[in-house]
Amino acid sequence: MRFALAFLLVLGLTGVARAQDPDAEAARQHYKAATGHFAVGEFSDAATEYEAAFKLHQDPALLFNAAQSRRLAGENQKALVLYKNFSHLYPNSPQLPAVKEQIEKLNEVVAAEQKAKTSPPTTTIEPKNESAPAPTPTPTPTPTSTPTTTSAAANASTSASEKPPIWKK
Repeated sequence: MRFALAFLLVLGLTGVARAQDPDAEAARQHYKAATGHFAVGEFSDAATEYEAAFKLHQDPALLFNAAQSRRLAGENQKALVLYKNFSHLYPNSPQLPAVKEQIEKLNEVVAAEQKAKTSPPTTTIEPKNESAPAPTPTPTPTPTSTPTTTSAAANASTSASEKPPIWKK
């Protein structure tokens, strides 16, 4: 009889302790909010809530869901970090094959993103602006040759051989 009474007392105390655990309740609230965000396609917000829930209650499903949400939000670098952390923290998880597959895919995506950021462009395209007229090239002036005279005698002979112009009225 004493044993049964002690068992009920211990069972009751653990229930009270569980009901008074503010972290567990806060984690549940973050999880509910995350599920709502995820359902309507707000993946970045969902990831933030899953991460907050995971900080309060380290459940592998929360970390996995956070990684999935970051990936779906296009936050590939952050998703890769979360997937890698999942594989290190939970090496015996049944989701590990899916996690490793995502890690491989994201490694390729992140590498391609880095290459795109650091590589120079390979080609350029001239902009089409139909409202402004195309610029016209300016012709380069051709040099004119001017006779140079070196002596006064040469000057006198050319002016003497020239005839004055004839004007008509």
